Amino acid sequence: MTKVNMFSWTLSYLSSVAGEFCTLADNDRLFSWSNRGGDYWLNLIKDDNGNPHVMIYAWHDPSNLLYSIIGYCEYHDINYEVDEGMPDDAGA
Repeated sequence: MTKVNMFSWTLSYLSSVAGEFCTLADNDRLFSWSNRGGDYWLNLIKDDNGNPHVMIYAWHDPSNLLYSIIGYCEYHDINYEVDEGMPDDAGA
């Protein structure tokens, strides 16, 4: 499978798990999903080589979807990051 196809497959998988993405930016290199409150919790980024990179903001994950996404990334050797920090306004 080529790297370009891997990005497309990753986009397809994330959409099947997280639903329709809400933001597309940077010449189709950044796809983002948000929760019902409008907080972004998942980003898919195409790097300069066409490889996918996934960023998950755990605090905003609407339904503990991060576990299936991490499993997909691990299985397919896709780079990912999980930010488990609380947002600045949490608890305020």
